[in-house]
Amino acid sequence: MCAKPIHANRQHCSTHKRVLSRSEYYTLTVAEFKARNAHQHPSYYRGHLNTLTRLLNAHRPRVCQACGYSKHIEYCHMQPLSAFEATTTIEEISGPANIFLLCPNCHWEYDHGLLRVDPAGFQPAV
Repeated sequence: MCAKPIHANRQHCSTHKRVLSRSEYYTLTVAEFKARNAHQHPSYYRGHLNTLTRLLNAHRPRVCQACGYSKHIEYCHMQPLSAFEATTTIEEISGPANIFLLCPNCHWEYDHGLLRVDPAGFQPAV
């Protein structure tokens, strides 16, 4: 942009680098988020999305919603990421409306159809 020399692993000089605030990241669509990180390794997208998911759900109690375990909690998407359109915002994908807090065991059971959710809460799949 300005012809200043920059380090090989940078895209912009310190003057022209635009860092988004958290709230700006939340309003990005999936397509915009991927485009902003296109120069990164493919695994970066998932890791960055996990960080945003933790930040969007930081206010929630860190207790498994299925069994009450509180030593280690994982964020489980109710709808898988692949089910969303490219125009969906990060907040819709990773906000509290689409996230369960589950322990690793319950998360695995939910992902493999052994645990289901109904109005009464989590139930074993029959």
